[in-house]
Amino acid sequence: MIVRSVSLGVIFWLGLLCYTQAQNIQAASWKLEKEKSDIKVYKRPFDGGDGKESKAVMEIESSLNALVALIKDSEAGTKWLSKIKIFETVETVDEKEWYTYAEAELPFPFSNRDLVTRNYIRQFSNKTVRVYLESATEKVAEKKGLKRIKEAEGFWQFRPLSNGKVEVIYQFYSEPHLDLPAWIKDPIIANGLITTMKNLRDEVKKEEYQDQKLSYIKE
Repeated sequence: MIVRSVSLGVIFWLGLLCYTQAQNIQAASWKLEKEKSDIKVYKRPFDGGDGKESKAVMEIESSLNALVALIKDSEAGTKWLSKIKIFETVETVDEKEWYTYAEAELPFPFSNRDLVTRNYIRQFSNKTVRVYLESATEKVAEKKGLKRIKEAEGFWQFRPLSNGKVEVIYQFYSEPHLDLPAWIKDPIIANGLITTMKNLRDEVKKEEYQDQKLSYIKE
């Protein structure tokens, strides 16, 4: 059984802090930002502030077990998560909860960002699975030369559909750490999300994930 862990959903490019606060989602309508390769990326204002909440959506043919197994596999993380350099499991609480460390690469002259997260899995009565992440910066001391992202929340969601496919959603709120205009930031976020979703779709097809049968995930 794959037990290695991956710090989830860390798509940081040009110093973006990404986190989701699902419990505070506002009523603003989603606006389609980009559509490519059957993947849609949306954004909307968050909580009346300057920040933007983003969401990537696609449908794929996969089991829930395979998707969860991939999310937990840290050795595969650099193959499909955009711009991630390092993954380390800090602590494993049990098979549904773990802590991870991740370092995201940024181009010169910016410093790389790092992030420590608590990750945990919940499955609901309709079989929808959510893999949540939240910041746990105290688990790892800050490192010289890296800028620590100290606040982060987000989730991946896998929802079985009546057509036999699974709807995959990655949703987060992003707030810039660099003074970049929206016309630069927004395409970077959208392209990073599409790259990650495309890579996930390809990676999860592998037998090592499709053969997974996790005791805590019901199909």
